[in-house]
Amino acid sequence: AVVAMAVSLDAVLVSHDQDFSALIVSSGADRPSLVNLRVSFVDADRLADIIGAVATATRSELESGAIVAVDDDGFRVHVLPVK
Repeated sequence: AVVAMAVSLDAVLVSHDQDFSALIVSSGADRPSLVNLRVSFVDADRLADIIGAVATATRSELESGAIVAVDDDGFRVHVLPVK
């Protein structure tokens, strides 16, 4: 239901739950985009800063459909649909 709602709202999901990546990839869809947090910390201010920076740096990819995996070392962009 969350994924379908994100598609209908043209929203980008942000989650620390790895299941969202699997759901989106296995669907073969090009939406919704996802910022997938795979970081080892839970500091809210630090997370907010990182999410903002990643969203700015990957804006065009997120608008077109992508999963952006964020870890302690940086981020990677996977364009949807993932093949």
